[in-house]
Amino acid sequence: MNNLTDYGKVSHVMVNHMKDYFKSCGLHSAILGISGGIDSTLVAVLLHNVSNQLKEECYDFTFYGVSLPTKTTDKKEFWVSQLVGNTFCDKFEVVEMDEVSSIVDSWLGEWKTNWNPSEKIEPIRSGNAKSRLRMIYLYDYAKKKNGIVIGTDNYTEYLLGFSTIGGDALFDYNPIQYLWKTEVFEMSKMFQFDYSYEDITKAAAIKESLALKPMDGLGISNDDMVQIGARNYYDVDDILKWYLDNKDTDRYPDNFKSSVDGSIIQRTAMERVINRHKASEFKRNHPVVINRDKYE
Repeated sequence: MNNLTDYGKVSHVMVNHMKDYFKSCGLHSAILGISGGIDSTLVAVLLHNVSNQLKEECYDFTFYGVSLPTKTTDKKEFWVSQLVGNTFCDKFEVVEMDEVSSIVDSWLGEWKTNWNPSEKIEPIRSGNAKSRLRMIYLYDYAKKKNGIVIGTDNYTEYLLGFSTIGGDALFDYNPIQYLWKTEVFEMSKMFQFDYSYEDITKAAAIKESLALKPMDGLGISNDDMVQIGARNYYDVDDILKWYLDNKDTDRYPDNFKSSVDGSIIQRTAMERVINRHKASEFKRNHPVVINRDKYE
């Protein structure tokens, strides 16, 4: 994949594609789960522009944003989700998921007590269950509003399997699916800069989102880099780009430099990122079906 440079042009293409899609499908709303993280914030900015332009064209359209916090949601991230939602959405609401979260934890606890008392309940199981329950809410909301659920996974997360099947990996339309995480950062910075001359409130919302430490939102860890095993997403993208171009080799370069600061990326970081990519291949091949000709 070529590196993007003209983010203004790219965002223009994204907005026009979404407008055309909504109109051609007769859809009158978009539903977005807003976490406060930069991925959902960037999608909120894009949808804000889509909604404004559709209204100028006299097309009935509403952009709905929803924050679905649980007891494991980071307080600063939740605050930013409200800031982003109230700033960019046509309509925004907070739906507390604590009761649902407690039910999930209770259900997992009963499974442990009744079936395997010695079993350890990994945080990822609880996190995945909550992610899937959030998606149930968003899809029901979309049905009620004659709309679709918008995804927020980027290309880096896709390549690392950094999503939940049936949870945040489930969506109807995703404008940033093929943006690297670092491109999400750079496009968001462009919008922040542009809004700083037009609307300081919008610029501040993006700034706060960019300032957050990237995290999974599932309560598994408070830092994506802890799970991934690298310094930052710039290094992660460098590693993944190198690997996609060099899949046929088992040798890692001795002096592989980071594009962000020129420092040497450690071999251990390369191994962790690439191994995570390989281990999550099943998610990119999901679902698996048997072709009819195999029956014969």
